[in-house]
Amino acid sequence: MMKIEFSANDIEQAINGLHKLATTGTNTEARHAAEFLLGLYDGARYPMNLTDFASFSREYMKSAIKLQAFLLTTRTPLATYMSQQSIAEVEAALREIAPAKAEGAREMRGKTLANAYEELTAHYENAVSQLESAQQLASTQGNQYARTLGWLNDIRRAAGHGLGTSHKELCMVIADHRRRAMLAKVEASAH
Repeated sequence: MMKIEFSANDIEQAINGLHKLATTGTNTEARHAAEFLLGLYDGARYPMNLTDFASFSREYMKSAIKLQAFLLTTRTPLATYMSQQSIAEVEAALREIAPAKAEGAREMRGKTLANAYEELTAHYENAVSQLESAQQLASTQGNQYARTLGWLNDIRRAAGHGLGTSHKELCMVIADHRRRAMLAKVEASAH
């Protein structure tokens, strides 16, 4: 099971890494990176085949999942983070890589339909499992964030009382919140 945690820097690296692979690579993984980015950018125009995730290396798979989880949880379109020029570069690269798609089709014809179906099912189940894990993680992180904001508001209220709150009382409130944060962290890592 893959745990998904990401920062703004991770998302920037994911976009830059997938863009670089899509625009400079010449293999199947580069084609899938291009199709993935274009699918996130405009899914109606560029439908995405989730089973293609299986051909990503672990590094690019993590980048793709983090990026997709981020865009889904923030409900932000990829166009917010990638310029039209960057998308045009990916489109141009995909047109160059597309002949490689024919080789993949020839390989597929050599497999039996049953084997192809089994592989498709396995890849689909893997992708669904990864997306469910991403959704659970995003939910957990959201709950932890909300709890942290509540504690921050408690501390602000305690500090805001000014004359009525001594330094010692404020330190005790902060120590209690630290203890609760550590307990929450232990609970979260146990899940």
